[in-house]
Amino acid sequence: MDVKGASLPQLKYYIETYGCAANQADSSIMKNILENKGWSESDENEADVIIINTCGVKKPTEDKILYRINEIVKGKRPIVVAGCLTRIDRERIIGSGCNVAIDVRSVDRIAEAAAMSLNGARGELITSDLVADKPAMIGRTLSPTIGVIEVQEGCNYNCTFCATKFSRGANHSFPVAGIIRAASELARQGAVEIWLTGQDVAAYYYEGKRLPELLEQISSIQSDFKIRAGMMTPPFAKAITKGMLSLFPSRHVYQFFHVPVQSGSDCVLNDMKRGYRSSLFEGVVNSIREKLPSSTIETDVIVGYPTETEDDFNATLSLLERVNPASVNLSKFWPMPGTSASKLKPLDSRIVSRRSKEAYDLILKIMNKSNEKWLGWEGEVLITERGSRKGTWKGRNFSYKQVVVFSEMEMLGRSITAKIESVDSVNLYAKPYGTN
Repeated sequence: MDVKGASLPQLKYYIETYGCAANQADSSIMKNILENKGWSESDENEADVIIINTCGVKKPTEDKILYRINEIVKGKRPIVVAGCLTRIDRERIIGSGCNVAIDVRSVDRIAEAAAMSLNGARGELITSDLVADKPAMIGRTLSPTIGVIEVQEGCNYNCTFCATKFSRGANHSFPVAGIIRAASELARQGAVEIWLTGQDVAAYYYEGKRLPELLEQISSIQSDFKIRAGMMTPPFAKAITKGMLSLFPSRHVYQFFHVPVQSGSDCVLNDMKRGYRSSLFEGVVNSIREKLPSSTIETDVIVGYPTETEDDFNATLSLLERVNPASVNLSKFWPMPGTSASKLKPLDSRIVSRRSKEAYDLILKIMNKSNEKWLGWEGEVLITERGSRKGTWKGRNFSYKQVVVFSEMEMLGRSITAKIESVDSVNLYAKPYGTN
């Protein structure tokens, strides 16, 4: 058997992905490589090799993934473990009994890893210090309507709670040419929505081009699609705000900005080594809203950091009330292996749970109030998913607000005109007026 997998026709793989859009992009690349080597995707029961693409952001997720890996190992199924945990918690991954583990910089060697697992390898690790041109390896969409491109990888910050840098390293931006080729190919395959992802897309910089210039070039592709830019740390978001806002009004780019603040307390931000004050985040939001009042601002908040006092927590609540973000990703602090914050004495779990509940209740009110502003709105909605119930579809409007549309018509991939008739804290609900 060819160990690199070039002569493995008819073999089947199953891949399970955890985590962010960057992990989904890596899975898409691995699928493309395997299928170019003659493999075909199947369900778990029929697969010759099972691939688990892991996430290392939260400890509970890590524990869930390890339990899943152990299940597969006990079933004596060939397994390859990929993703962030292979570097973040290497000993635990190798100790799980998996056949082969590959890190995020070795996705181009997935066929080799799959073949090794079939050949009976045990506890093998494939890593690389080089960053391959990932966009150049993209050959398929994430779903029939959505494509994802990782435009940059890694981060130049050293936040005390985050283990992602252990996995993805320092900031690395991918070549413009590969990104443009990938976007063109995804559009050719029918993607009507393209996600540009990374650990800090606002830090993108390649041969003099930053994110606004990259978006402008992608927008020049002769195809009808929308672009969602990914997460931006506040300092880099501030640096490119003027350039980003100059893109609008844009036919291609959603008015969506994901800027994680993590805490409203400058003391906690300093302890986290975030590299900014809360006022910088607030200033970025105000600048965006001054130009684009209907844009969607999404942020992330961590409660229960070990040094967080009651005053610090209240400062976070106060910031959320002032900023009124349309969407908030709320997390309890969890100590991740190898991070400096994992060495701190944790807060009483009852305090953390109470603060989390209080923050959650406030966030639901804020998000619901934000959505109520859309009642009666009429406009274009791009349908990207089938709904969970028959006769429903999910789409996005110009500011990336999720709209649930009720219709028995086939709408996947279409732009429709709809009117918002009701809302909750997550969705806008509408009926269609027309399709394109």
